Amino acid sequence: TYDDSPDEVRLVLAKIIPHLFRVLKPACHIYCFFGMQDIAWWMTQFTQAGFIMRNRPLVWFKTGQPAITDVYSAFLPCYETFLWGWKPGINDVKRYFSKPIPEAFGLPRQSGIFHENEKPVEMLERYIETSSEINEVVLDPFVGGASTLAAAFSLGRRYIGIERDIVNYAKALKRLQELERVKYDEGEGDRPETV
Repeated sequence: TYDDSPDEVRLVLAKIIPHLFRVLKPACHIYCFFGMQDIAWWMTQFTQAGFIMRNRPLVWFKTGQPAITDVYSAFLPCYETFLWGWKPGINDVKRYFSKPIPEAFGLPRQSGIFHENEKPVEMLERYIETSSEINEVVLDPFVGGASTLAAAFSLGRRYIGIERDIVNYAKALKRLQELERVKYDEGEGDRPETV
């Protein structure tokens, strides 16, 4: 078990973000989903760690039915925000995008088969393809349902994922093993070794 309260999560993130800066290659990109109400905290954490951050968020507009809340006393949530930045290279150089990409996408809310906050693989693929090359490594330190890793795998990127919730870890592992099995069965690669 672990404490997932907002205060505890902030303590963990404040420790992890400097390590993300440490392991990211110079000039490479970072993306992070966050609650818009906390943008100042997130920007501070990333910039203090050394990242250069875009000062306005990217947006996933969830087309279709908005989330259900108290429908008569609150606005219905219908989008998620995420930040984009980079680790400065020599002279603050950043990597160019491999192709143009918009700052927002409208895609349906996910079914939540793999995780209750599941992100659309289609959207993640667009950002991963824009920010990386084949065989480069994509790191997701909070795997959840492994949508980022599934997107990376489908684009020929290597991936590293970390997940401390054992139920989510098991679901993510099963999802990735199935993707690898299908690719192997179709004759597109060597038999995967799962750790």
